[in-house]
Amino acid sequence: MHTKPQSPWKPALQAGLIGGAVGVYFCLVGMVEAFSQRAIVSGWFTMGQVLLLAPIFLLTYSMFRRITPRPATIIVLSGLLSGILGGALLALLLLIGETINLRVMFANASPELYEILSFGLGIPGGLFALLLAGLVIGGLAAGFFLLPHRLRSAVLMAIVLVILIGLLRDLIMTVINQWVSKAKTFPTWAEWAKPIIQFIYILFNKQIFAASGLRPVSAIVLFLMFGVIKYWRAREAKPFVPSRAPLTRQQKTKRILTFGGIGLIFILAPPVLGIFFAEILDNVGLFILMGLGLNIVVGFAGLLDLGYVAFYAIGAYTMGVLTSPELGFFHLTFWQALPFALLTTFLAGVILGLPVLRMRGDYLAIVTLGFGEIVRILALSDWLRTWLGGTQGMMFGNLVWNQFGFAFNWPLGSALGFILFGIAVVILALTSRFGSTEGGFLSE
Repeated sequence: MHTKPQSPWKPALQAGLIGGAVGVYFCLVGMVEAFSQRAIVSGWFTMGQVLLLAPIFLLTYSMFRRITPRPATIIVLSGLLSGILGGALLALLLLIGETINLRVMFANASPELYEILSFGLGIPGGLFALLLAGLVIGGLAAGFFLLPHRLRSAVLMAIVLVILIGLLRDLIMTVINQWVSKAKTFPTWAEWAKPIIQFIYILFNKQIFAASGLRPVSAIVLFLMFGVIKYWRAREAKPFVPSRAPLTRQQKTKRILTFGGIGLIFILAPPVLGIFFAEILDNVGLFILMGLGLNIVVGFAGLLDLGYVAFYAIGAYTMGVLTSPELGFFHLTFWQALPFALLTTFLAGVILGLPVLRMRGDYLAIVTLGFGEIVRILALSDWLRTWLGGTQGMMFGNLVWNQFGFAFNWPLGSALGFILFGIAVVILALTSRFGSTEGGFLSE
C-alpha cells in the first residue's frame, strides 16, 4: 500500500509554536532574566538569550529528523517558517506585556524582562528583532540539519562545550584561585609547580575568560579546537561489536587503563578541586546509593515503594545521633556507628515489610507513602528536636576515623566521598548478578 509522504509544513508549525511556547515559559518563570547576567561569550550573548532561543532551534531541528527526507529548499523554507512562528510568540509576549500589566499573575514579567526580549530596542524595533531572530534561528536549524553527519556532530559538540565552559566560568576560576593560594605554602620539593600554576592562572584569567563568560577570541579558538578534535576522532566508523563477544587482549588493556584513569581522577579530585566540589561529590555519591537501592526495590522486585527515602533518613539520623558528642548522648566514631545505623535501617525495613508483605500496586504505594510522611513529620517535629534538631537538622562538622589502625580526623567533605563511591561499586557489582544470572545470587 502506497502512503503519501508527510507534509513538512504541519510539523514546522507545531515545532515553531511549541518552541516559542517553551521560550515564553522560560521568560515567565524568571529563568531568562535570572540567567541574563551570566554571559557565555562576553559582549555577544548570555545564557538567558540561549534559554530564550534554544527551544526554537532544538524543536525545529528535531522536526527535520522526524519527517520524510525532502529537498534542501523545502527544508530551509520549513525551518524559516518554524523559526518565525517561534519568534512571533515571543514578540506577542513582549507586545502584551507592554500593553497589559502581567505582573498581577506572573511576578517575573518585569520591565527588565521586556528589555531583554526587545534587545534594548523598545516596542517597534524589539518586535522586528524577535521576528528576525526567530527567522535566523530557524534557518540555522535547517542549515545545521543539512550538514554531513560527521561535521554536524563536530559542530554540535563544539557549541555545547563552549556554552558549558562559559557558563562555568566562575567555578573554574574558583578552583584555579584555590591552586594559587595553596601554591604559596608548597614545600621546597614542589616549587617546580608554582610557575605552572601561575601560567594557568594568567592564561585563564587574562586570555580565556572575561569578567563574565569567555572572551570572543578565546570562544572562537575553543570552538575550532573542539570541533576539529571531534571531527578527527570520528574519521573512521567503529565496527559493531556484539555485547556478548569476548574481549581481545587490546580491548581488555584499554578497559583497565580507562577504569584506572577514572579511579585516579576520582582520587585526586577532592584535593585538586577543593572542599566545595568534594561536597558536590558527596551528594552525588549519596544519590547514587539511593538510586541503586531503589533499583533493587522497584527494578528487580517490582515493588512500587514511594517511601524509600524514609529509610535513608532513618540511617542518616541514626549515624548523626551516634557520632555527635554535642548532643550529650553518644560519642562513637564513624566505623563504630556504621553497624548500628545499618541495623536500625534493616529493622525499620522489616517492621514495615512484614505487615504489607502481600500488598502490590497502588495499595503498597499508599502504605509506603504514608510511612515516608510519618518519618518526615517525626524528624521535623519538636518532640524529637532534642535529638534530631527539628527543622534545622543536626549540625556537626567532623567525623573521626580512628579504627583499624588509622588515625584520620578529616573534614566531612574530604573522605566521605571515597566511602560512598566504594560502597556504590560493591553494590553495583553485587546487583549486576541479578541481571546476568537466571536466579540472581542463589543461582549457583
